[in-house]
Amino acid sequence: TPIMLFSDCTGSMGYLAKEVASQLAPLIKALYNSVVVTDPQIAIGLIGDVMYDDSPLQVTQFESDVSLCDQIEKMYIEGGGGANHFESYDLAWYFAANQTYTEGPKGYIFTIGDEPPMPENQATDARYAFKIKHHFGRHYRYRQNIVSAYHC
Repeated sequence: TPIMLFSDCTGSMGYLAKEVASQLAPLIKALYNSVVVTDPQIAIGLIGDVMYDDSPLQVTQFESDVSLCDQIEKMYIEGGGGANHFESYDLAWYFAANQTYTEGPKGYIFTIGDEPPMPENQATDARYAFKIKHHFGRHYRYRQNIVSAYHC
């Protein structure tokens, strides 16, 4: 079962991303020993601000053991962000909907943050963050794609 945990790592939430990272090993062990989720495959992501940060999205590979913690240690908590009153959570959801493939049961996505996502995905933001060259319209809506593969 794919499980993705994304945390806002902008200035106001950077402390929480560090706290979550420090508690991941016990959480991962609990998930693997749980009978609630069968065969968990876990990926962790940090979400910055696509308008202001150098690293607006960082995501580990899906892992099924505590080796995930080694990848997390290499992640960069930028602590930036801006004064736009929105966060780039849609980048994480775009990534989940379009850059991952899941088989079997629906996965789960958890997003931890303190501001709302952008009212509509800005296609230019996704193109910038993922270095996408093709044109997919002014507002590319992919939220409907994600609900087919994940519980949000």
